[in-house]
Amino acid sequence: MVKIENEYLLIEVNPFGAELERIFNKKNGTDYLWRGSDEYWKGKSPILFPFVGRLKDGKYVYDGKEYEIGIHGFAKRVNFNTHADGDRIICTYDEKNESYPFSFSLTVSYILDGQSVIFSSSVKNKDCKTMHYGFGYHPGFNVPLADGLSFEDYYVFFPEAGKVERKLFGPNFLDSGERVPFGLSDKKLSLTHSLFDNDCVLLHKAGNILEIRSDKDDRKIRVSYPEFENVGLWHSMKTDAPFVCIEPWYSMPGKEGEITDIEKKEDFIHLPSGCEKTLEIKVEIF
Repeated sequence: MVKIENEYLLIEVNPFGAELERIFNKKNGTDYLWRGSDEYWKGKSPILFPFVGRLKDGKYVYDGKEYEIGIHGFAKRVNFNTHADGDRIICTYDEKNESYPFSFSLTVSYILDGQSVIFSSSVKNKDCKTMHYGFGYHPGFNVPLADGLSFEDYYVFFPEAGKVERKLFGPNFLDSGERVPFGLSDKKLSLTHSLFDNDCVLLHKAGNILEIRSDKDDRKIRVSYPEFENVGLWHSMKTDAPFVCIEPWYSMPGKEGEITDIEKKEDFIHLPSGCEKTLEIKVEIF
């Protein structure tokens, strides 16, 4: 585990999966990041690369050849070269992977900035051909944050929300292509465990900022994700799990009934040879 801290926060990162495993507020003595459990979900904050979500039969096609890959890709299942450098922890993976036919480097950095943690992930295409990939973040946050409060005492506030749509999944948790209006009350979504009985609540046109809040406590979390059109909310299905994941997704899972051809996937990043792309989110702790 690699650890850094400043006046306000302490963070810890596991080189396996470049996974952030702790955000501790030194001022109020509170752990904000979910620490994982066998009962609900062992993850804490996995990196989703080069796919987000599932694919039909766990397969995709590139240049006429079929490949197999697990849910959310392989980044969360490999070791990164990891070190601390001042106000940041830097994790790098640049090995070939048999499930993905491209040469690349992925650098994931966690940067302390006052009461914020910036998640910054850069992909560089080291191949002689265009690289095709999806990307997402998946941090889980403790809910409730304060003793004596319940999960239902919290809500998610979307200050920039417009006419929000929910993107629906099919029976295999793949993209159904169906989009339905999703109503908020004064830009708020009250948290209940039953909200997640059918997996992730994936929202579009919800703006690029959200906050986890309670009217009964001053602690809150603000997540900003300026380059992501979709944001998912999730916890373990049909449980009373005491956390909520905030998942900015750049791309969607595969479509129901269709093996994904990554060259034709419109919501993928299609990165030319020699180019680099960085995607960031900011988590502010109050």
